[in-house]
Amino acid sequence: MENKKSLDFHFQEALIHIEKAIDQSIESVLSNEVSAQQIGQRWETFISQFLYYVRIKGKEKGINFFKWINIRRIFN
Repeated sequence: MENKKSLDFHFQEALIHIEKAIDQSIESVLSNEVSAQQIGQRWETFISQFLYYVRIKGKEKGINFFKWINIRRIFN
């Protein structure tokens, strides 16, 4: 049970940080501090690094992490 609480805590913390990054991205573009293209490139880098880590960890452990997630459910 402790492991579940720890995992939920990390998901909550990660979501807080991602929400802040989204808000800051939007504010930066709206205030013309940074172009949408530059922000998009940063998000692409972040998402690419995340997916790369998932793939590498999966290969190391012999687990297909992506099978655990129903992408259709997420985007519907």
